[in-house]
Amino acid sequence: MYNSNHFKIREYVTSIILVFIILGVSSAALAQQTNINIFMQVGDEFMRQGEFEKAVAEFDKVIEANPGFASAFLQRGIAYARMGEYKKAIMDFNVAIRNDSTMAAAFYSRAMTYERMGDGNKAVMDYTRAIRVDQNYFKAYINRGLNYYRMGQMDKAIKDFVEAANIRPDYPRAFYNLGLSYEGKENWELAVENYTRAIELDPGYIDAYYNRGNVYYSMDKYEETIADFLKVVEIDPEYADGHYSLGATYEWLRRYDEAGEAYRSYVETAPQSDSSRIKSIILKIDDLIRKKQRLIDGGGKEFAPPKDTTKPRINPFLMPVPPGPDTAKAADR
Repeated sequence: MYNSNHFKIREYVTSIILVFIILGVSSAALAQQTNINIFMQVGDEFMRQGEFEKAVAEFDKVIEANPGFASAFLQRGIAYARMGEYKKAIMDFNVAIRNDSTMAAAFYSRAMTYERMGDGNKAVMDYTRAIRVDQNYFKAYINRGLNYYRMGQMDKAIKDFVEAANIRPDYPRAFYNLGLSYEGKENWELAVENYTRAIELDPGYIDAYYNRGNVYYSMDKYEETIADFLKVVEIDPEYADGHYSLGATYEWLRRYDEAGEAYRSYVETAPQSDSSRIKSIILKIDDLIRKKQRLIDGGGKEFAPPKDTTKPRINPFLMPVPPGPDTAKAADR
């Protein structure tokens, strides 16, 4: 049964044929000139639908008709990568690059594939090649920056994220990754600045709120910490780590009633894979009642953080994010 996308392909093919008929092209030439466009269009549509094997079959037809068509090798390589056939993908990207050494998307897609194969060094080399071909390829800057981040080369990561932000100042992920890199260097002020910019661009950027809350906690700015974690669980009440970190902050401030409430919310939302932590939090909730009673009995101040005590670390900050679609689109050809 055909869906609307199949009808769109049929309309596209019909329009191409009509154009050639109007131009007076012979039937043989018509077939030769239309087949490649038709197969590419059908293959791209199968890619959008996630039917990668069918896409490969269409790109095979293109390559058979024109072995020098770099875009067909690029798209088939992307399809192979999506199928997990990385060696075949690399081979196709190699041919695409041999046929057209100015195709930045081929270097980018080969870099993505090397990443999936666990070879970060080769990935960095190919992102660099993509950038040499297209100095405004902001996704290549972001992904190269992610690799530098994983390698612990924070200064290089920051440089790439800055370049990406300069190219796309409206792109929140670039600023989020900058915030995370500065957080890794314990440069709290610049981390907050960049997380804040990401939030300004995307007011629902839940991970930016969460990480900024972590930074505020490190800076002893507890009311700001609480405000960010509250925003996290407001945006997504099922965000278990938000409840946990909120509870840990309240506990550090000796606000035991609020800590208990946040921890209970964590227990209700945490995945079963966190079973060991869930058990420890259930025990902690009972312990909070005793802590509050001892605090009252001792005349302590409920809202004052304890002194001469090492502050516990709350949940680790989240990992950096890629720029979106993980392989080149047809528009990149």
